[in-house]
Amino acid sequence: MKIALIGSPGSGKSTFAKKLTTATAWPVLSLDYYWHQMDYSETASEKLLQIQMDFMAQNKDWVIDGNYSHTMAPRMVQADITIWFQISPLVAVKRVVGRSLQDRHNGHNRPEMAPNFEEHFDREYWEFIKFIWHYPKSHNQYVRELHQKVAPNKPLLLLHQADKAQVLQQLVTNPGTLLTKLSEL
Repeated sequence: MKIALIGSPGSGKSTFAKKLTTATAWPVLSLDYYWHQMDYSETASEKLLQIQMDFMAQNKDWVIDGNYSHTMAPRMVQADITIWFQISPLVAVKRVVGRSLQDRHNGHNRPEMAPNFEEHFDREYWEFIKFIWHYPKSHNQYVRELHQKVAPNKPLLLLHQADKAQVLQQLVTNPGTLLTKLSEL
């Protein structure tokens, strides 16, 4: 099974990926882990895309967690399903600030983040918070159009908080049934 997880920062992609890979042993690629080890340049963008392409080529099953617009199309094309996490901007901002404070208090990062990554409550961080707040307005149309263009016959599941546990259970126990149900919609 090949699964692309996309959505606003703070929507629960990484938590979902951890639970899914723990239950299935499917390999997971967290794009944040690699991106935050780089210098954020155009060369880094190309390298991130290549890391993703290599990961997809090397694994029969995979879960890829992350956004990065320039990497979405190849994932959508190859994924059996793209799961798009839906969350209100207020909840997303609350989660991101909460995990930032928790990471700072604990003195370490989340496992899906680069070991050397450290958030600073500076101008760049607040720009990130604004990005999260505006994510639905700035990305919803883009994601819909991209999926329609590159993977129109593949499922795009809009996943709300209330449905996460059920979808996770279906992916673990019988992913084929979930895909069949989604293709009939």
